[in-house]
Amino acid sequence: MTAYTPSQLTQYLTHISHPPVSSSAPRTLSLLSSLQTRQLCTIPFESLSLHYSPTRLVSLSPDALFAKMVANPSGRRGGYCMENNTFFGCVLRGFGYEVLSVGGRVSHETTGRRDGGWAGWSHMVNLVRVEGGRRYLVDVGFGGDGPCCPIPLERRGEGGVVFGGVAPQELRLEWKSLSRHTDPEQRVWVYSHRESRYAEWVEAYCFTEVEFFAEDFAIMNMATMTLRESYFVQTVLAQRFMLEEEEDLPDQEGGGQGTFGGTSDGENGPRAVGVMILHNDLVKRRIADKVEVLTVLKSEEDRAAALKRYFKIELGEEELRGIRDLPTELRGDGGHTDQVQKIGKVNDVRKIEGQV
Repeated sequence: MTAYTPSQLTQYLTHISHPPVSSSAPRTLSLLSSLQTRQLCTIPFESLSLHYSPTRLVSLSPDALFAKMVANPSGRRGGYCMENNTFFGCVLRGFGYEVLSVGGRVSHETTGRRDGGWAGWSHMVNLVRVEGGRRYLVDVGFGGDGPCCPIPLERRGEGGVVFGGVAPQELRLEWKSLSRHTDPEQRVWVYSHRESRYAEWVEAYCFTEVEFFAEDFAIMNMATMTLRESYFVQTVLAQRFMLEEEEDLPDQEGGGQGTFGGTSDGENGPRAVGVMILHNDLVKRRIADKVEVLTVLKSEEDRAAALKRYFKIELGEEELRGIRDLPTELRGDGGHTDQVQKIGKVNDVRKIEGQV
């Protein structure tokens, strides 16, 4: 599998404002956690290439992903699950981690349907082994409800492993069977989240420890970027986690600029405290248990300005022309909302941010 070069890794660390990492440094859990946090806070989970592009096609080539996410004059671009996790897997291999890329199924519960149903293979995660041999789930491609830290693969009994997410959110990983399994001996890993300890758990996705090849993800990626019922085809989306120092970002022009605080090791490392979300015509901020609508976008000019302000993404003229005449275009006449509601009925499988 591909690993980025030392030169590329240096560029990456600068891009995410991470302190230098020595080539002889041990591949510890704390370093992995620090890299994941800064990745999530810098490189967004987004679907812009399916709307603001002449081709509306997505490449999973490691070189193409590096050019898009690090060496991109448009700013801090990201991608959806297969893009971000392919990219981050190459980063971690470059730093010496053992990375296993696997496929996942997304639960119907992400859309509020508690029918025990699961979509087909449409998600990607990385399983990463740290110094000492322990393996962790590392996912930088599921948006605001995804894990913001490595979660250990521990085959415990009922209830699994529970970890804190962005407070008061809780995360859980279980080794269990699914109601749809016809073989009672089948088991998979199930990742769940809940808004607080008092809320109900939402099963988000499941995965196995069977390695997927690049050819497998190519087929999954084709469906995600081309099918009319794909959530990402229907939705203009950008999400990123927020560091503690960024809490005042929406309230001041130019806020959140510059180098982030924190170190690469130990308890004083960077900590995510919230999520910034652009979803179609809304920009929202979620910190603790509070969700605040920051602005309603009425035109493509509004959306381009919001991407620049809140995500440091500055789309070029050719990219901006790519959304013209698409159902997701903001025209300022209400047409976008009506059309998205119509096509939204087609897809009730992957509305990841529906509850926010």
